[in-house]
Amino acid sequence: MLYLILLMAPVAVTGWIADLFPASVHPVSEFFGGVLVMPLLYWGLYETLRRMGARSQSFIYLLVLMFLVMTVTQIHSGATGGGWQHWISGLMMLAYASGFAWIAWRGYKANQNDAHAVYHAETEEQINIHTQAILRAKEIEQRQGSGG
Repeated sequence: MLYLILLMAPVAVTGWIADLFPASVHPVSEFFGGVLVMPLLYWGLYETLRRMGARSQSFIYLLVLMFLVMTVTQIHSGATGGGWQHWISGLMMLAYASGFAWIAWRGYKANQNDAHAVYHAETEEQINIHTQAILRAKEIEQRQGSGG
């Protein structure tokens, strides 16, 4: 539920920002809001979630899915006689979906690398504990051998 709210927040913020401009430039402000501001807000939300330690990968996957659905919707509208604007919008949405999919893949690889690093650190710690135990056992054995 929280991710759905976060998905809708940039849309609301972009609309609010567009409404701040005069009516004569309202279509232009909506266009730039949708093209520049909204993707940057989504990216900022993802980075914030990632830095907070939240499940940011789930958010980015929902974001990719949302942009893919919007891509299909826009291309379908263009194919059924909606005009060239829908085709351009569909291609832009596809570019956004691709960009966020790339970010998701990078996050997936980073999570994999972190998991490998944790595993290797734990393995090394276990090896150190066993090495120390062996050295202590040899030390005790030498003391008993020299003292007895």
